Amino acid sequence: MQRLFVAVAALALMAFSAAYTSPGPGSPQRKAILDALRPAVERQLGVRPIEFVVEEIRVGGGWAFVRVNPQLKGGGAIRNPEPEADGVHTEAVLQLVGGKWRVKEFGIGSTDVWWIGLCGETPAGLLGQWCTGVR
Repeated sequence: MQRLFVAVAALALMAFSAAYTSPGPGSPQRKAILDALRPAVERQLGVRPIEFVVEEIRVGGGWAFVRVNPQLKGGGAIRNPEPEADGVHTEAVLQLVGGKWRVKEFGIGSTDVWWIGLCGETPAGLLGQWCTGVR
């Protein structure tokens, strides 16, 4: 019985992780996604130019989920102008439209899981464990 449970769990994990890919550093897809996000983050923070320290990028089915930490070009820290914000960590959901990545929604310094509202629009597994049981 325990072996059956382990086998089912392994298959479920493989199916969950197969729903998306993670473009590596230097890949054209990764660059295009980050370049699409950058102007919105620069606008909201009131600072430019910025670069991102990438925590995670998931891509699947014409959608991308991004978790990054913006910093000044060259590594300088950025202060969030919003007093209620929790730093500058940034999460974003982007959609591939007409061959270009477009920011659907993003949050900087969020203290909640705002992207849960997009679970029904994005491919299963893309937004991680937060969408489990939400669809």
